[in-house]
Amino acid sequence: MKAARPTLAFGKESVEKYREVNRKLFNEQLSNKELFFMAVGFGVQFAARVKKFERSSTGARTELTDDDLYLLQAVAFDESENDAELPDDQLRNEIAIQYAEGGIRIIHDLVSDKTEEHARTAFLREFQKTLKG
Repeated sequence: MKAARPTLAFGKESVEKYREVNRKLFNEQLSNKELFFMAVGFGVQFAARVKKFERSSTGARTELTDDDLYLLQAVAFDESENDAELPDDQLRNEIAIQYAEGGIRIIHDLVSDKTEEHARTAFLREFQKTLKG
């Protein structure tokens, strides 16, 4: 169930947002894949699915593991209009991309006007809230 080069593109206007979030929060240590999954999580938690936006050629283009695909499938299944069958790979990826776009916008808005130290504190507080539900 591995996909060599999945189509998990960042929004064209969000590429710089991903870079800034990675720099401020993680000292540029996270991969695009890790940033993407973090953004999907925030997007789902805050019901921030952005359906229309321009795609970039940048994104999570590393090989996904079976566990990654199952996680994306679970998100897509929850959004599916047909409870009897799993969404196909294209729909699964599209739903994940839409939630990632919403999630990175939320994270970026949270940290963009803060110093690195204050950005990390603000992010961790918000992340803690998501864990508590």
